[in-house]
Amino acid sequence: MERVTDLFFSFLNEEALPEVSLLWLSEPPPDTTYHMVGLQHRTAREVLHEVDRQFGRIFAWWSEKGERAGVQLIAASDHGHAIIGEKVSVLDHLQRSGFKIGHELTPDVDAAITAQRVVNIWVRDRESHLLTELYHCLSEEPWFGAAFSRRASDGSPLIANTLPLSTVMAEHQRSADLSFVLADCGAANRCGSPDAVYYDGAYPIGAGMHGGLSAHELSSLCILAGHAFRRGVLAAPTSIVDLAPTILASLGLPVPSTACGRVIDEALRDREDSGRHDVEDASVSIAYSAHRATVFRELYRQRLYLRGAAVSRLIETKNEQPGC
Repeated sequence: MERVTDLFFSFLNEEALPEVSLLWLSEPPPDTTYHMVGLQHRTAREVLHEVDRQFGRIFAWWSEKGERAGVQLIAASDHGHAIIGEKVSVLDHLQRSGFKIGHELTPDVDAAITAQRVVNIWVRDRESHLLTELYHCLSEEPWFGAAFSRRASDGSPLIANTLPLSTVMAEHQRSADLSFVLADCGAANRCGSPDAVYYDGAYPIGAGMHGGLSAHELSSLCILAGHAFRRGVLAAPTSIVDLAPTILASLGLPVPSTACGRVIDEALRDREDSGRHDVEDASVSIAYSAHRATVFRELYRQRLYLRGAAVSRLIETKNEQPGC
């Protein structure tokens, strides 16, 4: 981190100010350290202190010189962290259940799997019967969270009782046939943290992890400073994909139609805002087994923003038999 910051200042001493500079400090928040030792570990605190020190050097330069030179400063993170509360192996579970599944499709393997916080499964020739069997084998497990599948030719999800991958803007040519998020495990796990989640991978229990749909993982920080931006706190839905269009707009450049995000008009001082825009609840849910999975979404300015996902248990009826 110090080396990256040193290089930034050495460049400023030799060249004219560029139109855009992007510095990636690999530890804000201490991402690698969080993965290895957790969010509360002393080492993580020490690394966070070093991140603050290096950013402090940049901020001091900006306060003394950069702001007067018309430099706009944006500080942002790309995700938050949850805590690994319990570990599972979905591959082992499916192999014990008799499925021919592995990490690659081979003559002896009918389904391929990747797993971390999200589990992705590809089935040979997208065989619907096998996909349904896999889903039923998984959906009764306590670590099974919100599930998504590709859309069939009629537009419905390929697997019953799943949401389409387009719900979370994740359907494309290389999408898995079945994807599901490993659930939150909350206060019932051994670390007792309300932001604890199930995880399938190499990191230890108690370490930080992201890649799922919990609010802790989806949360991020964004601070914009400079004469191009208004003062205050913006409460409207935004996302990191909105930063590139906003930077282009602040430079007076056109935003290409292929951009995923929008210009954050509310934050730009000289940008005309077309008035008040309502935030609509665009959450969707699906019931399966004795559970309901909900993906919390907001629709704002014709853009969808994800807020998180949760699985709740439906009220059991007297005739309902307990799951295996």
